[in-house]
Amino acid sequence: MAKDRAVLHRIFALAKKVEYRDGNPVSDVDAPKSDGRTPLILSCDEYEKLLTACEGRPMLACYVVTLAETGVRSKSEGLWLRWEDVHMEDGFLWIDSGRNAHRTKSGKGRWVPMTPRLRQTMREHFARYRFATYNGKPTPWVFHHERTGRRHKAGERIQSLYAAFKSAARRAKLPLDFNQHDLRHRRVTTWLAEGKNPVHVKEAMGHADLATTMGYTHLAKEHLRSLVEQEPKREELRDLA
Repeated sequence: MAKDRAVLHRIFALAKKVEYRDGNPVSDVDAPKSDGRTPLILSCDEYEKLLTACEGRPMLACYVVTLAETGVRSKSEGLWLRWEDVHMEDGFLWIDSGRNAHRTKSGKGRWVPMTPRLRQTMREHFARYRFATYNGKPTPWVFHHERTGRRHKAGERIQSLYAAFKSAARRAKLPLDFNQHDLRHRRVTTWLAEGKNPVHVKEAMGHADLATTMGYTHLAKEHLRSLVEQEPKREELRDLA
C-alpha cells in the first residue's frame, strides 16, 4: 500500500503540474504505517561465498567488489563509472553527477576511497578491459557489454546487472531477499562498527545529513559490547554504594 501510494502521489503531482487537474488528492491521505525492511548484512563468510560465486564472470565480480568495498549505489553510481573516474594512484573513485545529464541521488559529486581489495580488483579489471576495443573503438565505461546483443552493442554501458547478481546470490546460497543495495548497507555498517568517523562515512556514502548515516548504528552491534565489558566486581559495587 505504501508503494502504491507513492506511485499515485507522483502521478497526481505530475497531473497537477501540467494542469490536468487541481490539487493532489493523495496528499490528503496519510501514508500507511508499516515496518521497513531490515537490510541483510552479510557476514565475512557470506561475502566471500558471493565473490566465489562470481568467479569466471570478471565484469560481475568487479561490480560486486566495487559495491561492497565502497558502498556506492548500484545503478545510479556504480554502473556509471568511467575509466577516468578511477584514480589508481590516489586510491579513490570519483562519483560524478551532472555529466551527460546523469544525476546521482544527492546531485553532488564526491570522492570515495578504495580499499586494498578493490584497488587490486580494479588493477586486474584495468589490465583486462582498459585498452579493449569494440568495433575499432575503446569504451569509456568501466562496466560495459563485451558482446553485441539484441538490445545493446559491445562497448556500451551496462544498464543493469540485477539478473547476474541474483544468480550469483543463489549460487552462494544467500537468503532470497538479499539484494544489491544491501552491500551499501553493509559498507556503512562495517565502517561504523570499526569506529570510523561518522562524518567521513557520511561524506563517502553521499548522505544528505549525518542523521541518515547514524541511522545505521542499530545494524552494527560491536559498539554495544562496551556495555558489558569490564563490568565492576561486586566488591567494587558495594564500595560505591
